[in-house]
Amino acid sequence: MVYKCCVPRCRGNYGTGPKVMLFSFPKDANLRWKWLSAIHRDNFQPTEHTKVCELHFTESDICRHTECYDEVKGTKLSVKLSRPRLREGAVPSVLPGCPSYLSTPSTSSRESPEERRARLDNEHLLQAIKDSIVTKTEYDSRKLFSTFEAFLQCLERETIPSEWTIVRRSDCVLFLLLTVLPAPSVSVVVTNDLQLSAYRSNTEIRKIGSRKISHKLSNMNDLFTVLDKVKELVSAKENSLKIQCLLIQDILNDMCSSVDEEKQKQIQFLSEQVKLLCSCEENYRFNPHFSIFCCILHSISPHAYKFLRSSGNLILPHPRTLQKICSSYTNGPHNEQNEGAMLLYIKERFKSLQESDCTISLMMDEIHIKPYFDYKGGNIVGAAFDSDKAATTAYVFMVQSLLSSFKEVVHVLPVRNLVAEQLFLYVKKILCGLYDIGFKVICVVSDNNALNRKSMALFSSPPKLSIVYPRPANPTQPLFFIIDYVHILKCIRNYWVNQKDSQVLLKYPQFDGSSDDCQVLMASFEALRQLHKIEYNGLLKHSYGLSLKSLYPSSLEKQNVSLVLQVFSEYTAEAV
Repeated sequence: MVYKCCVPRCRGNYGTGPKVMLFSFPKDANLRWKWLSAIHRDNFQPTEHTKVCELHFTESDICRHTECYDEVKGTKLSVKLSRPRLREGAVPSVLPGCPSYLSTPSTSSRESPEERRARLDNEHLLQAIKDSIVTKTEYDSRKLFSTFEAFLQCLERETIPSEWTIVRRSDCVLFLLLTVLPAPSVSVVVTNDLQLSAYRSNTEIRKIGSRKISHKLSNMNDLFTVLDKVKELVSAKENSLKIQCLLIQDILNDMCSSVDEEKQKQIQFLSEQVKLLCSCEENYRFNPHFSIFCCILHSISPHAYKFLRSSGNLILPHPRTLQKICSSYTNGPHNEQNEGAMLLYIKERFKSLQESDCTISLMMDEIHIKPYFDYKGGNIVGAAFDSDKAATTAYVFMVQSLLSSFKEVVHVLPVRNLVAEQLFLYVKKILCGLYDIGFKVICVVSDNNALNRKSMALFSSPPKLSIVYPRPANPTQPLFFIIDYVHILKCIRNYWVNQKDSQVLLKYPQFDGSSDDCQVLMASFEALRQLHKIEYNGLLKHSYGLSLKSLYPSSLEKQNVSLVLQVFSEYTAEAV
């Protein structure tokens, strides 16, 4: 269907008229009234199909291109629109088929101060970029070269530091740093194929620190950098020692490629000793194979090792370092199961605690681990307490003070198939052990796992799940059993998000009502998703804690506590 212009005496898109672009009437009531007044049609009510053609608008009213500013290049990009549109607030002002007094005279809009400032800034930035490109081209023409002849021409224009003596030859250029010290002279050579290299006497300097010296030269700045580095390297005795060590290491590394394996070990030993010669004692780092050799030597004869180390002929690790490598640590889950080592760490830790640190809660949690065996400190670790196979789970027992910030792990129990009776015996043993040490355990905190509930129920006879039990070490005092509230929130959120109805509804009773008149309330998880969708692109967010991960959690993210707290947040409640 071809729409036609509704302005009187206009032939836009009629059979005998021109083909023109049409625009619909605006939906804004005020602007719509201005359009009706401008086209001068009495008792006329436009519809959604009523159009006004482009002949009745000034060229400034029609946007035929879209523009954007490129901040990197400082230029304005313009792209032609496939369908032109009107600028905001445009009103028909040209009626070519009507008397001239009916047309509204077009007035050119004055450029605002902000627009003028932005336009001038863009023009200045563009000019600065053009000037910098010209300057960069001139700079490169002075500094860059690709042939030996061009390098000689650049050398004539540049000012070389006065301490360097330049010797020009047909096949190379030498830069000599002559010193009055006993140390030999240093030279930097640029050959006719533009290969740059540095020498101390007859020995090549390949690297200074992390900078590689030997490379093909293409810029005068690279030459000045190398000259400065070489000058700094020989300016002090300490640096002179470092350069000698670097040269020796380079020589030894070259020798390794041309000798057998037995001599390679000897050369590597010499290279390491030279490297340690330039380091202070606090920064000594020894090769693992050399450390093992020193451990064996020290175990054979500690006195001979100390004599060899004190002689100063060799740089060897300190005996205490070897003791740390060879020591067998007795603290660990594999030794804590023994009666003598039970709670050994927390017993020593108790000696340094304050009285306020000793009123505690005992928390237990299950951590899934990768099953494997390992050899550490002369013991095989990784075995489960209740099986001869590798443990798949570690039950961790931790104490936390109720009156201070003290928190510590007291026991780790590696298990594979733990049952409630075994867990009950261990919890009881730990509670009694903490009581004997001097702690006052008020409560046991765990998640809502069935194994934990069943093991705690065994504290009463007959077994019964309760919130308070007699304390094992002192039955006259209570021991409270508390479910971790974070675990409860995770269960509620996971049950809520797994509902299959369209609104993801959670039904729950009205807790603050009377028992006779108990109403069932509903909460929609889909409403939270819609709330996040509404505020996603806004600058001001009431539910700023919500995220896509908290609203659409994966199986692993359902165990994330922080994502649960994003949903059960006071800000989310206020936003809803």
